[in-house]
Amino acid sequence: MSFAGHVFDMIRRNKEDREMLRQLRDRGKDTRAKYASQLPDISAEEFDRINRQVKEREQDEQKYFLQIKYVILLAALAAFILLWIILKVFSF
Repeated sequence: MSFAGHVFDMIRRNKEDREMLRQLRDRGKDTRAKYASQLPDISAEEFDRINRQVKEREQDEQKYFLQIKYVILLAALAAFILLWIILKVFSF
């Protein structure tokens, strides 16, 4: 292929890429419009209340998981101490 062939191929690919980008933008606009029409109409106060509830639930879940981590850590520590005591008693 000559140099001109490479140039024409590059021009063709750029044209195809521009067309693909246009199609992606159009698809994104359609998707946004579809989801925007499905959103419920809520007031700002109700949105703030829901947002506050979600944050409180996330904090509660974080506290719960922290408690579980502590319990597991204490159980592992107790098992380690118990194993150490057993080894000290039975190793003459």
